[in-house]
Amino acid sequence: MFLLAVFFSGLILAMENGLLPGAAEIEYWKWTEVVLCLASALISRRKGKPGNPLPIFVLTGCALADLFLLFTTQWEIGVAAFCLVQLCLSFILISREQTIRLCLIIAGLVFIAGLLLKLPKLICLALFYTIQTTFNLSAALGILIDTFPLKRTADRRKEIKSEFQSSDIQTRIWTAVGVVLLALCDLNVVLFQLGGSRTAAGAWIWPFYMPALLCFAQAARLSKPALHDKRS
Repeated sequence: MFLLAVFFSGLILAMENGLLPGAAEIEYWKWTEVVLCLASALISRRKGKPGNPLPIFVLTGCALADLFLLFTTQWEIGVAAFCLVQLCLSFILISREQTIRLCLIIAGLVFIAGLLLKLPKLICLALFYTIQTTFNLSAALGILIDTFPLKRTADRRKEIKSEFQSSDIQTRIWTAVGVVLLALCDLNVVLFQLGGSRTAAGAWIWPFYMPALLCFAQAARLSKPALHDKRS
């Protein structure tokens, strides 16, 4: 199923670039790709031992969000679903409970302040999503830098190895890569909505988003039952 999801990603990119017919139904193909990634994670979970459910929640949130964003005009529900996705990503990536709490408190206060100022709900959700994305992106980059540094002392290698012993490092790495790709996708969404170079920005939304989904699916397939840091 995972290989089928990878194959569908290639088909969709070919359709978007005019290499294959079917662009008129591209939204249906795109949502099919999201569902395939979710199905891949669910099937692999049934075959193996029960693992951490958070990667599954991430893909489920993406599927629900895209359902509303692709086929309805209810953007608020779609963005709210992506906010839940970012919350799940926080619990996977951020190792310290205090940092997660700080992330939630700041995002929540900004959301409430926006409502009190009578800003549109979509803007409030976008602010919440931006703060969550910033926290998760910084955590993801930290994981990737610590995992793949160019130079590292022997003591630092031992420290990193000990640090990740109590967590599923493969799941965290795949999730971290997915978060970076998702952030790049969001950047192109913003550029597209602002109207600057709309064609160029719009063309790069799904080429970043689909690989991000595949990374989350791979993270779900590799996740272990215990996915938390004992230091928290």
